[in-house]
Amino acid sequence: MPGTDTVILDVEVIVLCVNANGQSDFFFTTVNTTSDEFDDGQHYDKAIAEAKENGYDPPYGVMDDADPPWPHVAPAVKKYLNVE
Repeated sequence: MPGTDTVILDVEVIVLCVNANGQSDFFFTTVNTTSDEFDDGQHYDKAIAEAKENGYDPPYGVMDDADPPWPHVAPAVKKYLNVE
């Protein structure tokens, strides 16, 4: 019988980071993660890895669509990044 780790979730994540110009910026991504990885916070690590791959530097701050500030922050970040 499969464990809960076989449930795949698509989780939207915003990473606060530094861009190539040395300015504070946002990186938005949707990561695929298992429910067990989500519970362990590994989806944050995946999002940070994607930000690094796209040229963004630390310090990093992350939030996902289950975090309490999300409904207040995400619409503004998505508008800023032209993400739907």
